[in-house]
Amino acid sequence: MKTLNLIAILGGFASLILPYTHPEIGNWMSIGWGLLFLSWIADGFRTDEMLFLINAHREENPLAFWLTALLWFCFSIMFILKPFFPAYF
Repeated sequence: MKTLNLIAILGGFASLILPYTHPEIGNWMSIGWGLLFLSWIADGFRTDEMLFLINAHREENPLAFWLTALLWFCFSIMFILKPFFPAYF
């Protein structure tokens, strides 16, 4: 999991710099951000807690836990699909 987090973080930071230095890349680097958000979801299900504005534990606050999981899932899908549908983003 730590390797996936590291790859996703590096991809996310590269997406901030590479489109300016290599314009032909375009929005393809946003996939790194999507992978980062997916890794947060996987880590959250592994530890039974999600983090957005608060720590939401699955047993203590299930509504906040599932809403946060849904939020990160929507963000990840949006960032992963962004290069394939540029007219919508």
